[in-house]
Amino acid sequence: MSDAAYYAKLAAVVDEILEGLKNKLIHENWPVNWADFHCVRIEETRQMYPDERFKSCTVFIEEADPACHELQHDIENALFDRGYDVAVRTEW
Repeated sequence: MSDAAYYAKLAAVVDEILEGLKNKLIHENWPVNWADFHCVRIEETRQMYPDERFKSCTVFIEEADPACHELQHDIENALFDRGYDVAVRTEW
């Protein structure tokens, strides 16, 4: 699978998880704009020195408070259950 296809699939899985959260947790007290809650970008970081041994991926989700760590962890866990080992960051 190409990188573009992999990240497109990851973004679709993220949005599927977010849609499920909207339906289940709409009454949570998390500071989230549920109407526009979505994945806006995915960044990959690679260690280049002393050699390329480490790669990480971060999913950015818009319309949630960056300090909403419980939400970030819930999404990370849902992604891990689906085979993705990524970090999640929320932003306004």
